[in-house]
Amino acid sequence: MAKQRMDVRTELKNLMGADNLTLRIVGRSIGYSESALSQWLSEKYKGDSDTLELAVARYLELQQQRKDKPRQEMPFVQTSIVDTVFDVCEVCHLDGEMGVVTGNSGLGKTWAARKYHEQNPETILIEVDGRCSSKIPFTRTLHRKLGMIGEGQFPVMLGAIHDALASSGRLLIIDEAEHLTYKTIELLRRLHDFTGVGVVLIGMPQLIENLRGQRRDYA
Repeated sequence: MAKQRMDVRTELKNLMGADNLTLRIVGRSIGYSESALSQWLSEKYKGDSDTLELAVARYLELQQQRKDKPRQEMPFVQTSIVDTVFDVCEVCHLDGEMGVVTGNSGLGKTWAARKYHEQNPETILIEVDGRCSSKIPFTRTLHRKLGMIGEGQFPVMLGAIHDALASSGRLLIIDEAEHLTYKTIELLRRLHDFTGVGVVLIGMPQLIENLRGQRRDYA
């Protein structure tokens, strides 16, 4: 058994060296802390070494499978939700309107947004997560998407964004927009009003409630 554990340890060390992986990355992938994995590699782990070894062995096998079988792109299929996203994006893009598409998870909204952006590279696609849901981080993200540095005082960045978008005929596509804070939604409304840029918000049904405002004061 000792020889088998040494083989797995050696294989993991070789993989980490070849793929420039850290103990933190590997530990996060298998559900163990960096310190636990370090102790196991040095044969000082006080926990269940056999279970950790199995986790490492599965990780090694999975990594090898990923190398042996390159990732395949799924074909693009024009479904009804894709048609809806494309139609709304096209109207907002051509006419400088502000549009909303909502639907449950798994219908293909994100895929459609990416495909429209791919076919119309002048559009600006932002996929919202916890790092850019609030007003200032979102402004930095948009600033970078427009080819600027994404740093500076908020009014200065916002002024530069206004200048870049005004009468540009471009389209902002915001996916996962239900995660936007109220103030960020207000920022997008102002950008639309003052620059004429098209805006499409795509998200879960909760997005509609968010758009109505904190006191439901927007139709």
